[in-house]
Amino acid sequence: MRAHRDRITQTGRRLASAALLVAAVVTAPAPSFAGQFSVVLDQVVAVVAGRFQGSVPPQIITRWDLEAECRLESILRYGAAGVDRPISKSLRAAVLERIVDESVIRREAVRLDGGEVDEGSIDEAVADLTDAVGGSEDLLDLLEQALLPESKVRSILARRLVADRYVIDSLRLTMSFTESELEASFKCMVHPFGVKELEEVRDEFRDFLLEVKADQHREELIDDLTNRCRLWIFINPGALES
Repeated sequence: MRAHRDRITQTGRRLASAALLVAAVVTAPAPSFAGQFSVVLDQVVAVVAGRFQGSVPPQIITRWDLEAECRLESILRYGAAGVDRPISKSLRAAVLERIVDESVIRREAVRLDGGEVDEGSIDEAVADLTDAVGGSEDLLDLLEQALLPESKVRSILARRLVADRYVIDSLRLTMSFTESELEASFKCMVHPFGVKELEEVRDEFRDFLLEVKADQHREELIDDLTNRCRLWIFINPGALES
């Protein structure tokens, strides 16, 4: 995993030094007195494209995509204080890495016709986000203060849902547990099933084990799928001003 990110960093430095930046002006939701939103996007910061699969369009990540997700992460971490808190270099770099990684996974999901997510699942993700910040009115207020349209937040959550689903589905296809492995894991692991017997929650526990192993599988998937992609990073996120 480190190797592919080192390649990304090196590519970004070469392209940034060549000033290969793309200017764009795009209309997107941001508050105004009429309740409408408009945001100027002035930079393409990354592109994820296929090395072999030309049927899937390149995914373009703009400066607006990056800054919007940084602000959302800041709100999740710091609540109201995160609305106008300066974005640290480390946070911006981590968010860009996450966007690129999830875009690599999502690209493969799109190739396999699994790139869509239903509105109900996004609604559930929004509800979880709402609980994290204290309520729906609190969330809407924070988003308005941060000039973040709800539509943008929903698109971020949709990308994450597609990536998470692909990781779990891929893991489910490649990993199976024997009865003895299930029993041993159920006895020795800390899990949310309390004093219930394995026979009562076998399927749920199997899904729980998949979730536990998902992080490692995600990293392996990213390494594998990155080799099928061409990645361009046009910025050094640690050098951007907040």
